[in-house]
Amino acid sequence: MDEHTLTKLEYPLVLEQIREFAACGLGLAEIDALTPSSNATWITDALKEVTEARFLSDSRGHMPLGGIRDIRQLIEKAAVSAMLQPKDLLEVAGTLISGRRLKGFLTKDAEKVPRLAAWARQIGEFPKVEEEIRRCIGDKGEVVDSASPQLGSIRSRLRTFQGRISEKLQSILRTHKTMIQEPVITLRDDRYCIPVKAEHRREFGGLVHDQSSSGATVFMEPQVVVELGNELRELMIKERHEIERILAQISALVAARASDIQTTVHALGRLDMVSAKARWADSRRCVEPELDSKGSLVFYGARHPLLQGDVVPIDVRLGGDFTALLITGPNTGGKTVTLKTVGLLTLLAQSGLHIPADPGTRVAIFRNVFADIGDEQSIQQSLSTFSSHIRQISRIVTEANNQSLVLLDEIGAGTDPQEGAALAKSILAFLMERGVRIMASTHYGELKEFAMTAPGVENASVEFNHETLSPTYRLLVGVPGASNALNIASRLGLNKSIIDGARKMVDPDRRSLEEAYLRMEERRLAAEKAESSARQSLAEIEKLKREYQREYQALRNRKEETTRKASEQARDVVRRAQDEAKQILSDLRRAGREDRSTEQARQRLSKLNAAVASQMETVESPVPTVREDLAPKPPKESPALDQGYQELEVEPEVGDEVIATTFGRQGVLRRREGKDAEVQFGAMRMTVPVSTLRKITRTGPSPARREAQRMGAISVEAASTVPSEIHLRGMRAEEALVAVDEYLDQARLAGLRTLRLVHGKGTGALRKVLWSHLKDDPSIKSFAHPPEAEGGAGATVVEFKD
Repeated sequence: MDEHTLTKLEYPLVLEQIREFAACGLGLAEIDALTPSSNATWITDALKEVTEARFLSDSRGHMPLGGIRDIRQLIEKAAVSAMLQPKDLLEVAGTLISGRRLKGFLTKDAEKVPRLAAWARQIGEFPKVEEEIRRCIGDKGEVVDSASPQLGSIRSRLRTFQGRISEKLQSILRTHKTMIQEPVITLRDDRYCIPVKAEHRREFGGLVHDQSSSGATVFMEPQVVVELGNELRELMIKERHEIERILAQISALVAARASDIQTTVHALGRLDMVSAKARWADSRRCVEPELDSKGSLVFYGARHPLLQGDVVPIDVRLGGDFTALLITGPNTGGKTVTLKTVGLLTLLAQSGLHIPADPGTRVAIFRNVFADIGDEQSIQQSLSTFSSHIRQISRIVTEANNQSLVLLDEIGAGTDPQEGAALAKSILAFLMERGVRIMASTHYGELKEFAMTAPGVENASVEFNHETLSPTYRLLVGVPGASNALNIASRLGLNKSIIDGARKMVDPDRRSLEEAYLRMEERRLAAEKAESSARQSLAEIEKLKREYQREYQALRNRKEETTRKASEQARDVVRRAQDEAKQILSDLRRAGREDRSTEQARQRLSKLNAAVASQMETVESPVPTVREDLAPKPPKESPALDQGYQELEVEPEVGDEVIATTFGRQGVLRRREGKDAEVQFGAMRMTVPVSTLRKITRTGPSPARREAQRMGAISVEAASTVPSEIHLRGMRAEEALVAVDEYLDQARLAGLRTLRLVHGKGTGALRKVLWSHLKDDPSIKSFAHPPEAEGGAGATVVEFKD
């Protein structure tokens, strides 16, 4: 595309606007490289990409481009075996992770955004690279101790030596106060120093590493820490070498996937550019233009994207029954803006951009666009405005052909009107013979007559309000512009005798022609207003239609999503029920060992059958009911702690469950001595009078079992309320196993993958019983203590199999 035209039509300024919507340097680079194309397939794909991006922003929000960086140079460095720094690696990992997230976002609705999904599929996945970077590099850009055993060991020794040095230096600060300038420890060349008064340097003893600008203070490393400092320096060197080894190793991983990462980066840049195009189009109320393969263009409501404020839209067409459009009218009437708008919007459409216009706008695809617009005067080359125009037009007539659009502003101006008009008609005729599409502006009356008589040429004018003597900036195709010079001069107060004298000097035939132009313009204006009103009504109808279609599609999508979730819920319930049933049957086969296990398994099976039946009935109900039933329900209120017991009128014996009437606590009688008794209240033993104790018998679940129910019991219908952990501290082993079994059952039904059993450290007896019990459960994948910060030996983390 002609570079002179791109500049004259301010194409780079529009790219600057689009740059403001890019998320990163990748998108900026793509925008900067954007140029108009004449390939219809490329243009169509580029326009559809923007349409898809705008559809996504309306339905699901803008593309998630956060975290993406321009890492092209980093990948190139890694590819030539250069070592990347920690922050460089964080940028690489962040970009890869963000790319993976963007890929998932776009491929989720691949059938609705096929072109964007195709770009998304070019985004690779690099789990090993991401994992290694995240494992070795901290969020602040430091290589962490756990990056390698060697680095962890070195840093541990470093901290030890630093602590020893600090202790010795603190001791020196306390015992040598008179020699020290200031009681602080400073670093000089990675050596720990103390600021010593210069007159005490020999008495203080040690190595001088620096001195103040005045010379009054020397920074000395005391002799007693020199050897420790040497060893510390050696460890720091080892640390640096180990860090470099780790960084080189990770950089090699990046280098091994450099080609795939570069492909990913290219796709991310393209998607960033498409997102910026879409957001720019939204900000300018743009539409996707239709493409015309026959060289015709029709713009409805076209607006120049660089104009601010209340921009008057223009309607213009070219091609079909005429290939040249001649625009006439007063100065400042909008002729130049019209030429620039048509040329610029054509270039933008051929760059795959939606354009600020109304629906129905159609653009032609040109191999080249030429423009001779504005003051082309060149002081450096000593060329007049006319000479500069002729030089530019000379180049245009040499290069333009039937696949070109030529825009000529004030054609033939800058010289004698008669000769200029003759030259302009000759230029237009020459270009038309070559099949060039032409839009030109002029003041010459001879050219208006030429447009009315020459085949393939059409007149157009910018509308002028004769009451206010100001232009409306609307373009009227098919109507030549009338000369308003005398009317304007009269309204502006020029002497009436001068105006009358001028009117007499005007050729009568010319005056009649101007009056005919005015009548034509009035009739054309009335027709244009009627057509505009009809088109506005049609646009409103189309808008309502799109809104209804969008709402209808959204309702369908919600219905499909609800049905899909209900089906998945049903499948999950059945699958988990099958797995649980298999486990229960297995328990039943082994139940001969004790009656309690048999009864417990039967109860679990009965409960499971009831839950599955209830859930399946829910799934088979209408969709609105499914949505209500799947909503989380509040947990049922836990029973009071004193339920399930009955007080007996019998003197308690050792081993009986009792209640202390003085403070209402329940416990077990462990020992009696005369009038005193020792009672176990949970984890605490107390001595109380025997007279305050009453024997009780259990008529329902034990306190431990009720606590387990309170913490873990949950129905399938309210599965989302199952807690992620259960507390077993203070329970006897038998009570704890019952509570754990029931909690595990509910966790499986709820679909939990991991959970915590909090049993406390104590003697470890309860943990041993629990671990032995967990080993026999075939649904458990693994169990182990969590990290010390999360409970350590006082808890057990259980993970179920898939």
